[in-house]
Amino acid sequence: MQDRIIGRRAILRVIEQMYGIKSWWGALRFIRTHHLPLRRTPSNRPMFLKHELISYDAKYQELFCDHM
Repeated sequence: MQDRIIGRRAILRVIEQMYGIKSWWGALRFIRTHHLPLRRTPSNRPMFLKHELISYDAKYQELFCDHM
């Protein structure tokens, strides 16, 4: 089982499914604004750990649902 999401395309696919953001620059802005832990591989490719992204999404959904 792969526990990492590596590369712009893979990260953008996940961000688009979760939040509807379709551009890499929009995804970067979202990541920076919400302090998501974007890491880098030794070859300097962007990377997320799946469990961190899932735990963040759970918190995001709680906040979003509480305000509706």
